[in-house]
Amino acid sequence: MNLAVVLGQAAAHLFTPIGLLCLVAGTVTGILVGALPGIGPLSGIALLLPLSFFLPPAEALIFYTTLYQAAEYGGSITAIAVSTPGSPNSAAIILDGYQLNRAGRAAKAFAYSLWSATYGGVITTILLILVTPIVASWALLLGPTEYAALGILGLTAIAFLVGGAPRRGIIGVAIGVLIGTIGLDSVTGLPRFDFGNILLSGGIPLAPMLIGLFAIPEAVRMLVGDRSTGTAVPQQRGRVWLTFREFRSVLKPASLGTVIGFFTGLLPGMAGSVPPFLSYNVAKAPSRHPEQFGKGSPEGIAAPEATNAAVMHATLIPTFALGIPGTPTSAIILGAMLIAGLTPGPEPLARNPVTVYTVFLGLFFGTGLLWLLGMVTTNAWAKMISLPAPIIGISIIVLCTVGAYANRGTMFDVGVLLVFGGLGLLVRRFGYSGPTIVLGAILGPIIERNLRLSLILSNDSPVTFLTHPISLALLLAAVALMGVVVMTKRSSRAAARRAAAAAQQAGSGNSETSPDGPGAGAPDRDGGSTASEPEEEYIATATETKPQTSREGVTR
Repeated sequence: MNLAVVLGQAAAHLFTPIGLLCLVAGTVTGILVGALPGIGPLSGIALLLPLSFFLPPAEALIFYTTLYQAAEYGGSITAIAVSTPGSPNSAAIILDGYQLNRAGRAAKAFAYSLWSATYGGVITTILLILVTPIVASWALLLGPTEYAALGILGLTAIAFLVGGAPRRGIIGVAIGVLIGTIGLDSVTGLPRFDFGNILLSGGIPLAPMLIGLFAIPEAVRMLVGDRSTGTAVPQQRGRVWLTFREFRSVLKPASLGTVIGFFTGLLPGMAGSVPPFLSYNVAKAPSRHPEQFGKGSPEGIAAPEATNAAVMHATLIPTFALGIPGTPTSAIILGAMLIAGLTPGPEPLARNPVTVYTVFLGLFFGTGLLWLLGMVTTNAWAKMISLPAPIIGISIIVLCTVGAYANRGTMFDVGVLLVFGGLGLLVRRFGYSGPTIVLGAILGPIIERNLRLSLILSNDSPVTFLTHPISLALLLAAVALMGVVVMTKRSSRAAARRAAAAAQQAGSGNSETSPDGPGAGAPDRDGGSTASEPEEEYIATATETKPQTSREGVTR
């Protein structure tokens, strides 16, 4: 079907009362969950996942994708207002956004963030519409052997890049794969690990599992953590607006950030907090004023903000075209597709392209709506973060329980919520990665089904994975990725040991020559350390994944 015809039908589908309602609701909710520190798009979508049972597939995905898009911008609101990123992806915004706020130009900082996110979103949404069908057409050429190898590459990237330490990532993925084996065998139809419970015949229900893993631990943190009445945010004055000259001054770093975000978003496991810092450093090199970076440079806001927007859109390409999520949040959107009855991969684009392109058009118009709402309401959202954390936590727990029960109308799903809520607390307590568990549970059955079909078609010969060029290349890429990550970790540890030994040797030398003399890290008159520069302080603040805020609003 002609792309113009499909887009016309998709536009007619989008501009219906329920379509527009989901578009507006997703954008507004996304800004809210992004602006609340610690919630972010991951927990926000997981919390609202039961809505997919009551909405048509296209409208449900419009709601979740626009929520995802708006939450990426919403996380920058708190980064600029109180130096606390709403999500780890917004940490790089602190470096210059908060400095611009301290200089009394908070409205301009919000404007540079909003306009850059809009620019990156518009460009990558157009690429999303154009590139996804091409990738899907390639996917039609893949058989079960190639799909199994592609899934193995995806799990390898997730385990070694998302989980922090490779060992913990592997353990998280293994737990997820084991969870994915519960239910009916996809090939023989025989029950596995269901303990005679018919409610487990279809596997662990996805919505309660995701809500429990991500939303419950965050709610508990709000209840037992800092009980202050929120962070006092002064009323920000001024319009969230840029002149053409101001926008043109950040067009180059925003374009660099868009390119970096798009290509890193295409690779499973590469998205996250790394691409924004990468684009920040890349934009700094050709800048006419690199000395302003870290001191309130608009270019330092535009590059990472455009990167976050581009990553969000690019990661949907492998999600929709191949059924391989690139980020934990896109994995939850993949789960929403499954709940809505859509099979991820090239099949929906071939059989029902109007549904998919309705979602893509919703993102395009959602970007414009985000720009309008951002200009009007950003100052109000900055005040919203002063709500008491315990009230937000209790509200989340109530919504989680109602959502889990609404999944199938049984208390069994509430029990699943509690079990995985406990697992989420343990995962967070011991430093493991919840997203690796989710991605393992989603990709595990896909890999298993295609692996077994490949063996059946090849008379149980595993050599078939080496005789197919594409599957061989994907497996070699997985092995190369493991090798690169392991070697990088080893070299980093060796460098850290050498640095520690050198510091210890220098310290012992200083103590022998001049115990009371001035040296690196000597206290200044105010009791601080002369070795600490302001830029280093904010970089350290930005890279924290679990910032704590005191009663005075100062990040500790």
